[in-house]
Amino acid sequence: SSGERFRPLPHTRWSINFFAFTTADLEGADLDYLAEDDEAELSVAVPHRMQKRSCAVGRALVAHFSYSRQEDGVMENTNLLARYDALSREWMDAPHVPMRSV
Repeated sequence: SSGERFRPLPHTRWSINFFAFTTADLEGADLDYLAEDDEAELSVAVPHRMQKRSCAVGRALVAHFSYSRQEDGVMENTNLLARYDALSREWMDAPHVPMRSV
């Protein structure tokens, strides 16, 4: 290796707003690059170093709860987290994921 940083091609990285990983998946992360551009590091560079693939799951259900500055207000003024929890438990127990809006 020449010591040069791996640079992904344009339009090859994934948004990391919603992603799943294991602790082992992060063993290849470079903390300096993670601090600089977490999205590129986690969605492109780490899989490249570990010779793994990133992928999208088309039938996954996700909900973005809050950004850090919003969390206190959301927790103090709504029951949104409890409602997300109840919905996820309902759908986990279902024989198939119901197709309906929430």
